[in-house]
Amino acid sequence: MYLKITLLICALHFFAAVWSVGLMEVHINKIDEFFDKYRGRLNEVPKNIIIHFLLNEMLYNKLTKVYTSEDAVIDDKTVPNFLLKMGLIDKDIDDPQERGMTTYEIKLYVKMFNVHDKKSVEGEAEGKGEGDSEAEGKGEGDSEAEGKGEGDIEDDGEGEPDGVLTHAEFSDLLDAVLNLEADVKLKIKNKLKNNNAINVAKFLATLMEHRTRGKGLDKRHIEKAITLYECYYANLNRGKQQELYENLNIVSDEYKDLIDFEHPQSIGYELQEFLIFWAENNNEVEGVAIPSKDVRDIVYEFTRYDTGNDGVVSFEEFEPIFRSYFNENEDIRGVFKKYTNNNADMTAAMFMNIKYDKIFLRNKNNEDVTMEETNDTAK
Repeated sequence: MYLKITLLICALHFFAAVWSVGLMEVHINKIDEFFDKYRGRLNEVPKNIIIHFLLNEMLYNKLTKVYTSEDAVIDDKTVPNFLLKMGLIDKDIDDPQERGMTTYEIKLYVKMFNVHDKKSVEGEAEGKGEGDSEAEGKGEGDSEAEGKGEGDIEDDGEGEPDGVLTHAEFSDLLDAVLNLEADVKLKIKNKLKNNNAINVAKFLATLMEHRTRGKGLDKRHIEKAITLYECYYANLNRGKQQELYENLNIVSDEYKDLIDFEHPQSIGYELQEFLIFWAENNNEVEGVAIPSKDVRDIVYEFTRYDTGNDGVVSFEEFEPIFRSYFNENEDIRGVFKKYTNNNADMTAAMFMNIKYDKIFLRNKNNEDVTMEETNDTAK
């Protein structure tokens, strides 16, 4: 049983000045609640409900082309694609300061869920003997709904992934695939213990609720992030990104290749989001580190100096940064060259290096804050 609706098909503007940072926690929860509300209904959801959700709940008001597709449905099977699209498009309430999941994480978790869903179906098929029927083993008077948990829906395609996992399958995904703390896994399992039809939206919402922030970035990380950017390339250095990602140990080795570093934004914006992704999934720091919450704040601050909306700060845009963090008697051009390694533009990672030297390291040296107090800002 699935929910058939009139789906809004829209032109996505990936290169607008406002850039997506994935899905904020409020986005994920709204999408989860939306599908919980309408899943399993036979009637078609009116078009105005979908428009209301996108325009008023998701605050996506850049629809330039809207039409009805009779073949399009939104159900548990298509939730993954819906999440991916909503993670990539610009939303008026996109805010790098707010807690959420980056597009890297959304793509990784959605693909991981889909692979596990497919494996669970293949396992069921292998377990069926020749001549087995769906009704086999049922006693007189048994009903199809018997034994179903909260949120269960019917499977509308034998042998096909149905977009949901039973609680047992979901628990297996947590134990075998995700490298989370044991207490976090237990909280997630208990949260969904009465749900035997868990879709990917519910998975992301529950994971977002219980996962802990990473420990942020130290000086070594910032210096490595600076080397990811090469101005004459359209994208970050994929080989270096892959190496840094593998060190994060987010998922088991079997699923590591599911990461997708392709990015719709320009290289400057791409680096901004990668800094957030890295900080919030990194658990190994040395010495003074910038907590993950502060990494988000620094990225946001950097965007305020980027008046050209191209993801980087030129020398002409650098003056407000210089006035905020350096003495007037210092050579502005010399400072710019030092922190940009003689590049024409300054990236978010280079700006973070300034913040590290002028704020976090200075505070530590002056004993204005302890490392424990600094890390408390990330909670």
